[in-house]
Amino acid sequence: MEEAIGYTEQALAISREIGDRRGEGNHLANMGMAYHRLGDNERARRLWQEALAIFEEIKSPHAQTVRGWLDSLL
Repeated sequence: MEEAIGYTEQALAISREIGDRRGEGNHLANMGMAYHRLGDNERARRLWQEALAIFEEIKSPHAQTVRGWLDSLL
């Protein structure tokens, strides 16, 4: 799982570099899911909140999914 997170961090950096907001949101959401599966819900929450802000900004339907994930942490 750590290797997957490392690759996702690289992809996130590329998305940020090229200004791909949708990709940035997707990578943040995916990393949040990985940390959630590892039991690090606080890090998952932070990543999902960041992803949600991006998805809301770009009016992505993925915002609804991420909201549900955040609600499940309560």
